[in-house]
Amino acid sequence: AFLLMLPVSAQALVIGPATYTNTSYYIYAYGDGYFAAPTGPVSISRTATSPDPSLHPGTAAATLDINAVPFPSITASSSVTGVGPASVGASMSYRFRIEDASGTYDPENIVPQLVSYKGSASAPANGGATSYFSIAGGNFSDTYQIVAGASPISIHQVNGSSQPFSGTSFDVHEVYSIIANTYYQIDLTATAVATELGSASSFIDPYLQIDPSFADASRYTIVLSQGIGNSVAATPIPASLPLFVSALGGLGLLARRRKETTAA
Repeated sequence: AFLLMLPVSAQALVIGPATYTNTSYYIYAYGDGYFAAPTGPVSISRTATSPDPSLHPGTAAATLDINAVPFPSITASSSVTGVGPASVGASMSYRFRIEDASGTYDPENIVPQLVSYKGSASAPANGGATSYFSIAGGNFSDTYQIVAGASPISIHQVNGSSQPFSGTSFDVHEVYSIIANTYYQIDLTATAVATELGSASSFIDPYLQIDPSFADASRYTIVLSQGIGNSVAATPIPASLPLFVSALGGLGLLARRRKETTAA
């Protein structure tokens, strides 16, 4: 029997669907409330109102938006008047590959990829909010995390090492050296908790792009987990980045030519 083995790209690579964890929606106001535990993209916006406002005035409201298209994002917000909890949050994980026609792993086949992502978190001392972004693969990892509330923190780590970072938001346009034909993972989290006369909110969204100024950009395509879109840029691209991308592309081309010369 003759068995034809096609390269990965010729087999129309399919990456398994995104996963959604720690996803919950809960509001409660003196007898009126609502709870949900979504397992995928969803948009929920509701308000719970005390059945007896003269005795127990209060409302609890929250919005949770989990989007997979046109690009992934999570938005969480909650607010309370009187005493009553409003707590929402979600985590999303998905994978991607940058593919060429060979579908073959080569650590010197580097593609400069621009990843743009924004995140923010705000909450009073009696509440809490979190915005989290992580991208990781075999050759690097990069993480941002903001926690707002009673014990605020701001964390930025590259390959596990802490980097200078402070504030309640980030707006990043970073060029990463992606090895073609291998998997990378992106993790997102946004939460917002309000408990008493306060409001909290958080947001996170990433967008991936192979910059057209990369000389070999047309040779590559981005493949993401099933159901995840990547069709609209979440944030504008700084004008200086294409020059940096071109430089990285030149380095990758030199590495490939050096390897070919050595092989010859």
